Amino acid sequence: MPFLYPVYIARSDGVLSTIQGKARRKEDNGPTAEQLQKTRAEKGVYSWYQELQINDSKNLDWRRKLGGMLAKEMHTRAKDNGSKPGPGSESTINPEEYVLAAFPENYRLFEHRRAANLENTNTRGPNDRRDVYLYGHPQGRKKRFRSPADFLPHLIWLSADESGDPQNCGCKLCTPDEMIKAADEMAALQRKLFDRAAEGEEKRKPIQQTISNPAANHQATNQSRPPTKVATPKSLPHNSLPAPTPHVKSQTSTAISAKLSPVTPQVPVPAPPVTPRNEEQRRDSQPHTFIYRDGELVWYITAERHLALGAIISRSLFEDSSRQDKAAYVIQPISYPFNHPTGLITTQEQDIKPWLAYSTPSPQIPEVGDGESTYDQVPWETISRRYPDQALLRAGSICAARMVDASYTLFQPLTSVVPGVTEIEFNGIYLGGEMVWTGEAVRLQTRDDCKDIMIVSKIIEKVGSSPNVSADVEFVGDIYTPATKAHNPNRPLPPNTYLPHRVREDLRYRNRFHIARLNMVMYWQFTQGQQRISISKIKGRWYESKLILPSTNPEALQRGIEDGSVPDVGDQFNARGPAQSGSIGEKKLERRLAYSRSLPSGLQFGIQFSIPQQTGSVPIDLSGRGSHGESNIGDFVDIDQLEQGHFARNFIN
Repeated sequence: MPFLYPVYIARSDGVLSTIQGKARRKEDNGPTAEQLQKTRAEKGVYSWYQELQINDSKNLDWRRKLGGMLAKEMHTRAKDNGSKPGPGSESTINPEEYVLAAFPENYRLFEHRRAANLENTNTRGPNDRRDVYLYGHPQGRKKRFRSPADFLPHLIWLSADESGDPQNCGCKLCTPDEMIKAADEMAALQRKLFDRAAEGEEKRKPIQQTISNPAANHQATNQSRPPTKVATPKSLPHNSLPAPTPHVKSQTSTAISAKLSPVTPQVPVPAPPVTPRNEEQRRDSQPHTFIYRDGELVWYITAERHLALGAIISRSLFEDSSRQDKAAYVIQPISYPFNHPTGLITTQEQDIKPWLAYSTPSPQIPEVGDGESTYDQVPWETISRRYPDQALLRAGSICAARMVDASYTLFQPLTSVVPGVTEIEFNGIYLGGEMVWTGEAVRLQTRDDCKDIMIVSKIIEKVGSSPNVSADVEFVGDIYTPATKAHNPNRPLPPNTYLPHRVREDLRYRNRFHIARLNMVMYWQFTQGQQRISISKIKGRWYESKLILPSTNPEALQRGIEDGSVPDVGDQFNARGPAQSGSIGEKKLERRLAYSRSLPSGLQFGIQFSIPQQTGSVPIDLSGRGSHGESNIGDFVDIDQLEQGHFARNFIN
């Protein structure tokens, strides 16, 4: 078999089960249990379905056809759009060199077989048949694809449509024939109306039109007004959003509508909220769940009340004694490579602090330095013979934290990687020590003393010369700036409906005190729509003041409650190191690689763990070989001052 280029589909709408009927009955999205059994049908013929696994020849045949057709289609689109060829792409491609690596998630291929002789199903009789169907469409098992050509339009929609709106899909299941026929009939009617309008226009004499003078109109209110021509701009402001394109299957009807519709200036409006694409993202978008995420770098208070640096290995929700959801986390200290201290399971979320809440002190080991050497460049084996273990643990955690802060990892690609693609869209990114989803707020550093936030609509990687290098990574989204205005009890508060749920909830909390004490309303003012900003201008995640201030700056919170000015906690946080130096950081293909040897070998994120019965923290050995020592930097940082809300100076690389 010749070498084949795999084509990956990052997005899927496939489901394994659906809810059907008035009884809201759950139904498997595939052949029924009875259909999977070999039952004798009419004319003595046996009938049954069987799943075709990925190594089956028919499964491969479908995927080769789909991979080739999709690669050809995407390559053609890239050329038509004037995109530059991607790395390694050619001016023409051979579709036979491409294969779909796998069907989109939850799509399964089944073969319906009919055979009169069960003992020898390789020979076919007059009534024998073998038909292949692809199941997984969200409308249920009765909506199945009968051939690769049937599925191709749906596959193109999954690969290329940025909105994810099923109405934009042109497959037969998403857009039945009667809808296409209705669209064509509407297009024909519009053509007819346009032709009539054009004929009537030719019969009319041209009328000289001028722009009316508002002042003259005001003086001559009782006089007849001259014909008026409304000026229409040839181009919209750079920050205006394009007019939304209706979903019409006929290109002709779209063109006619454009000719008949008047052009009006567009007023910038915020983009609608991003719909979470998976359960984890949905959970992180809701208040009262988790603050921290798997893979994030955090500060935490150990059982001995020392300050330490560690990685969130896993998390889980459980019900406390009052039957309220509460978060539990597994944290592994980061360290130098030859000693990995004991981790812990904690149910005390207030003992965890965001990475950018504080700054790291000096490692106080000359060979480690203050940024002169990266973690992997430090001669750990040599210096481990010169310094006590406790000093190495401190220096190792500080150096490792700076290494993680200078990295980024993109995850969950939303754009299929095929020839000609120069930009790849992702659903999330590990940005330094933090994890950010699309649809969330980030803090910007576009100017000095910037307090703006962006609501991220897209995360886009500009493809570099190799998979290990990005030309740049950009966030696309709406920009908001903090603002206040006088409170009017007879008017509703600014809705901010386009803001994420967590941002709205925190704003509601802070306004409780702002209105009561100052009779003023705080809100986020929309300033620019769908701007593209490099990650070199992103400070980091946005956090809720209500959740973070009690543990990082309780004095500021108490003062804010008393005087009505609860601060935005993000204003007190640092910016990630690369954002201060104007670089994008170092790309890591996997989040685990960002920590290098500062975590035990083989340790992965998202492990399963049991919630401790007692409140607080319990130790857990994640090194696999036992460990000793405790990683803390309490000797360098005054924990009492930190708990009183005294923030360290900005991070210095």
